[in-house]
Formats: sequence, structure tokens, C-alpha cells
Amino acid sequence: MSTKSFTLAVLLCALLISFKTGLAQNKNFEQAYLITKRDTIFGYILRDSELALSKSFYFKKSLSDEKIRYTPNNVEEFSFASDSITFQRILFRLNPQDTIAELRFAKLLVKGTTDLYKLELSEQELKPIYLINNDYVYVLRKGEEYFALSQEEKITDRFYSLRKKYTGVLRALFHDCEKLSNFDFDALPFQDERIIEVTQNYNTCLAPNAASRDYKYKVKAVSKSGIEIQAGLFLPKDIPGYFESSSSFSAGYFWDIFRKDKSKRGSLRTGINYMYVNYQYEKYAFEEHYLRFPLYQQLNFRPFTSTVVPFIDFGLTPILSTNNNFDYLDIIPFVELGGGVYVGRLRFSAILTNTRVSLKADKLLSIGIAWNLRQ
Repeated sequence: MSTKSFTLAVLLCALLISFKTGLAQNKNFEQAYLITKRDTIFGYILRDSELALSKSFYFKKSLSDEKIRYTPNNVEEFSFASDSITFQRILFRLNPQDTIAELRFAKLLVKGTTDLYKLELSEQELKPIYLINNDYVYVLRKGEEYFALSQEEKITDRFYSLRKKYTGVLRALFHDCEKLSNFDFDALPFQDERIIEVTQNYNTCLAPNAASRDYKYKVKAVSKSGIEIQAGLFLPKDIPGYFESSSSFSAGYFWDIFRKDKSKRGSLRTGINYMYVNYQYEKYAFEEHYLRFPLYQQLNFRPFTSTVVPFIDFGLTPILSTNNNFDYLDIIPFVELGGGVYVGRLRFSAILTNTRVSLKADKLLSIGIAWNLRQ
């Protein structure tokens, strides 16, 4: 591929990114309402991670309006129309001995005599307690007080310890329900369904005629998607000097899909892209065109919604392959191993592609950059 063609392709990708970004500005604003001390206001709220929404959110009364930022200081509750996920203002302290409590928005799980919430924690709050599988706490409101229900996992040197702090808190808070006096709190798992169930049982025990509602939400997939370009080298095993005589270029679209209920750190990445490869062997020049459908299992080393997310991935990429004259059409599975890092909306990656099942097969080495269009 000539320098002129490469430059043209990059400019085309840049124009497409600009166009798609403009279209996406309102895409993530969803119909919702918010409640202040005086009013209930209907409009649109920017759908973001639960961690981001716990501190503030952006609201528009109509999609053409300028967005306004709201915090727990001036809003008591907000809810999305599409799935009824509701956040309410709570007073939060991670540890009972903390002298300062902070206003947060927490996801409502049970509404009744006693309310139950789920709150995502920031990385700063997680640092003192090495949480392997949990980056959240539950919060229980009883009367006018809020109590954090947490599970701490620590690794020190070679030792692992697990402290189910929530079991003792629940046992103390629910002591006034005789029906739960023989309940085995120590066996209670740190999971939405079971924590909701025991809270509902307590509400029914304490006030059998009062309404108590549980909010069982379907977990929505979080995704990153956008434009990706790659450049690299084709490394045929039998051709010396391939650094001077081979190159590759690809452009396409990717989707990185994360389901928190399925995995804490894993995500599924797929996409579609076109790749051009050329190399010289003796006096002959070869050019090949690939239509690729990558499918990777990705391991993220930090929470998926963090600003900086290092990752590694491994997968199988089915391709359709042909040459300039379309003399043939091959369907070949490529095995690929790679890694990289998300930095904000950018993704930097390196991928080593094995062009056959055998480890001795020709290789492709590609360096890529991608722009995430979903904010």
C-alpha cells in the first residue's frame, strides 16, 4: 500500500470518528427523572458507570438543551425509564469509626421499613482492603442511620484472609426480629439476591402489613466500541529480510463488551476489519487482502470503567483471504495473542497473529490504536 493510500485511509478514519462522535453526544442520554426537595423533573440523564453516577450525573430537560451537572447536595433521587434503575441519596461512611460521612447516590435494592442499597467503591477506597472479587458494598438504612455492609479480602505476603464484616452488622441490626434469631448469618453469601432476601424477610417480620419492594435489576452490558487502525509487518518464516520487504495495514470497527454479573475482569472483544498485506519473495511481489472477524477473550487488570485499563487478550480470528486478481477465496482461522492499554478513550495494542494452527506458521505483528466512541 502506498504512502498516499495510507494517508487517505487515516484521514477517512478521522472523518468517520468526528462524524460518529457528533452523533453519539446525545446517544447515551436516556429518559429519566430526578427528585429534588420541591419538584420531580422529567428529562434525560447521561448513562454512566454506577461509580460515576454515585457522585454526580448530567441532566437535560430536552436533548437540545445544555447538560447540567447534579450532585447529592441538590438531588434526592433519580431513576432511568428504560430499566427503572433507581438511585437515592444516602449518607455513607465505609467504617463506623470514620468521623466524616459523605453524601452519595446508591442503587436502591429494597424499599421498605428498612432500605437496602448497593454502592460502587472508588479505587482510592479499595486500596486499604485488597478486594479481589468485590468493588462494592451494601448500605442498609435503619431509622435515620446508614450502615455499610462490607466484605474485606486481604493478601499479605503469602496469606489470604476474608472478613465477612457484613454478617456481624446484619446480626446486630436484625436482632429485634425473633424469626431471624436462628438464622445463620455466617453462611450468608455476599450477593444481591441473598442480601435482598434476608432484608425483605426482616421487613416482613418487623412490619408485616407495610409495603416492602425489592428492585431486581437486569445487569446491562457495558461496552466500548469505535474505530481501530493497525500497521505492522508480515513475518513469513521462509523469507529473509522481511523487515525491509513486507508491511500490513488494517482498519475497522471494534466492540469490547463487559458483563459484570459474568466476570469481574474479563470482557469479550469482537469486530470487523479489512487488512492489506504485501511482501516480496525473490523477484515476486505478493499482495493479499483479508476480511477479518476477530473474537477475543480479554483479561483487564483494572476495573473496566477505569481511565487506565491494561489488558491482555487471546482469541481466534476467522478471515476471508484473496489476492488482487481474486484468483481464490480462502477461509482461514488465525490464532492471535496480544495486549495493550486503554487510556481514556484511546486504546493502544500490539497483536501477534499466527496464520495457521501450527506454531511454525507465518506470523503477523501489528501495532494498533483505537478511538472509543462510547463515553
